[in-house]
Amino acid sequence: INMNDKIIKIDGVKPTINSITVKGPVISGTTTTKIYVKGGDILTATVAMSETVNIGGSPTLVLKTGSTPLNFTFQSVNGNNVIFEYPVDSTLNGAVNYNLSTAFSDTDLLVITDTAGNTTKEGTNKNVTTGITIDNIAPSAPSINIAAGSYSSEQSLVLSGIETGASAEYSTDGGISWTTYSSSVNLTNGSHTITTRQTDKAGNISSPLSPAVSVNINNAFPALTGFTIKKSDGHYKKDTQIEVKMTFDGEVKASAGQISLEFKNTDGNKSGTIAVTPTESSNSLSFIYTVGATDYFDGMKITKVNYNGFTDVNGNSPSDTNGTTFITANSSDLTRPGIVL
Repeated sequence: INMNDKIIKIDGVKPTINSITVKGPVISGTTTTKIYVKGGDILTATVAMSETVNIGGSPTLVLKTGSTPLNFTFQSVNGNNVIFEYPVDSTLNGAVNYNLSTAFSDTDLLVITDTAGNTTKEGTNKNVTTGITIDNIAPSAPSINIAAGSYSSEQSLVLSGIETGASAEYSTDGGISWTTYSSSVNLTNGSHTITTRQTDKAGNISSPLSPAVSVNINNAFPALTGFTIKKSDGHYKKDTQIEVKMTFDGEVKASAGQISLEFKNTDGNKSGTIAVTPTESSNSLSFIYTVGATDYFDGMKITKVNYNGFTDVNGNSPSDTNGTTFITANSSDLTRPGIVL
């Protein structure tokens, strides 16, 4: 209406609620917002009005999860958009929804007005799901496919029980350090203390797998650390027993009749063989040679070990099972020119 150059706008129409959009916080390192949220997360609700509005107080937006009200507090207004926030309660679980007819109380509708001063009209009786889910339930730790124990070969670690959308991790040092799990993991030689955990879509972290699983992988036969002829220099007669001892950096086992030690006279003209007497698993093996009536050696040198019957406690065998040289024949420990038989 134009009255003497005055423009008068007549507006008796109440503003209405067009929609309510709810978003979770932005996922770290991305531009994507969370649709699964947990306690401590902030939900932001944008109420789109039919026109530009003013806020004359501090209205409360009421959404729900199940029958539990979620009270969003007023933050700001920008044109026809009114912004509210809600810090997620850590005791709640369920989908977030609302009904336009109960989103604002009658009192709050009075403080949301258009530029003409019309108060907001009550929304229609319509239930709406926001697409946001509150989840405060931590998942269980993933299971693993390997039992505790010792293995003689490398093992493939596989995790199971990972929730859809969750991020799983594993640790081979009892939880000191963690690695993201994406596919099977090859466990190599050594000791591993395995535990697991997962973080679900809402960010809840499981407790680590307990107890941790101890796995020892040893696919290498123990190294030889010592080889000693136990007699002092001297002349030895018939029926004298001479002990030759091999020492390893791990426990070994010997099978009867399959392991023997070969030795020669220091000039290489005479030779002999000693069979080992099997013992319980030990870090050392002893060979006992009994001097025979016709034996004559002017000096003694160990030259070879036939070790087809060797295994360690994990079932590993030496790399050469054909009886070739297993020791260094020119080692000072293996040559005793002062022993005369």
